[in-house]
Amino acid sequence: KAESVAIHALAFGGDGVGRLANGKAVFVPGVAAGERVGIRVFEEKRSHAFAELLGIETPAPERVVPRCPVADRCGGCAWQHLAIETQRGWKRRLLQVELERKGLLGDGDVLAEVVAGECFAHRTRTRLHLRQGVFGTSRRRSHETIPLETCPILAPALERFALELGALATARLSVNADVELYVDRLGRRGMAVQGEDLGASSREAWGTIAQVMDLHALRVQVKPGASSGALGERGRACLEEDSAGRALRFEPGAFVQTSRDINALLVREALDLIETPGNFGELYAGVGNFSVHLAERIGRGTVAEGFPGSLASLRANLGIDDPGSSGVPGTKGAGGGVEVFCERDHESARRLAGAPTLDMLFVDPPRAGIKALYPLFTERPPRALLMVSCHPMAALRDLEWLVRQAGYRLERLVPVDLFPQTAHVEIVARLTRAE
Repeated sequence: KAESVAIHALAFGGDGVGRLANGKAVFVPGVAAGERVGIRVFEEKRSHAFAELLGIETPAPERVVPRCPVADRCGGCAWQHLAIETQRGWKRRLLQVELERKGLLGDGDVLAEVVAGECFAHRTRTRLHLRQGVFGTSRRRSHETIPLETCPILAPALERFALELGALATARLSVNADVELYVDRLGRRGMAVQGEDLGASSREAWGTIAQVMDLHALRVQVKPGASSGALGERGRACLEEDSAGRALRFEPGAFVQTSRDINALLVREALDLIETPGNFGELYAGVGNFSVHLAERIGRGTVAEGFPGSLASLRANLGIDDPGSSGVPGTKGAGGGVEVFCERDHESARRLAGAPTLDMLFVDPPRAGIKALYPLFTERPPRALLMVSCHPMAALRDLEWLVRQAGYRLERLVPVDLFPQTAHVEIVARLTRAE
């Protein structure tokens, strides 16, 4: 049944929070704090419920008209109906509430203001979907695909690429696939395709599309980590990204940040928190977004990445020429004073626990956080830790453990608005070991 509720706050996931007549918290998408809205509950649990928005009864002053015509349905931009200053205010406020609740703020000026760049036309990488002949974005809380007609968060060159690809793919292909699109710093197009049914005819069709669209690089995979085979020279080509002034080569399918310009802000904020140590360790290095700067600034250290597909690019970006060992788990090579390891985080924890104490450990973990590294912080804790995270709740859990169980002090936490128009926020945190 329909119900009217007052929205008193926003939550990390992007929904607004209100109270039902029975006292339960209810989460509602597409709303602003201070609004009264009409809702219909579609899922109710013991302590909370989820509802769909039926209408805005009393709008908040912060509400704006979204630039995207499908912003209320697309799963990408949950906050496009909010003024950008309001979005960033809530991102910092939510972090502050959690830091206070966990007792992590201490007496100093720990939490910085939000660092931000452009809020539209900034993305240089995007992920789209081809489903039942429809090419576009995913509907919120659904596997349905919304046809792509425009996307104001994409850089113009990437938006043109996506629209052209959609027209070709829907006309020539009948498979379901996820497609990662890139326009690199040199303006070249690249694409990584993943799907469950990518036979020879489908691979040939993607190869034809690559030729028609003059793609510089294409990778077609049946599943993550299992390539279906190179598609000529175009299939083996690398793209090139910019990391705060340093060129980074990468292959389609390897992780790079979604926004070139905002990534530069992220890298600079991280580097500003480094007090130059004698040596360093870095885990979850990817293709070297931070590694190239750490190697240049510090010189002595080890770098580890667990995805073999990123190793060749990582080594090349660090100026390490040893193609015979790249991509093989457990191998290493040295270039200058930096060693590169291909290993998972738990393997890194064991290796570092048996090595001399690090002056600084730099981590940029996936959404799961750094629980696999906890043994390192009890056996041979680094003197300082710098953490970059795209998942604040996982990061806050790890920060709380490091402070309460491993003797660290949180000195600084910087929110970076890497994902404007969404509720997501990247954080950069510096911790030091209490003496």
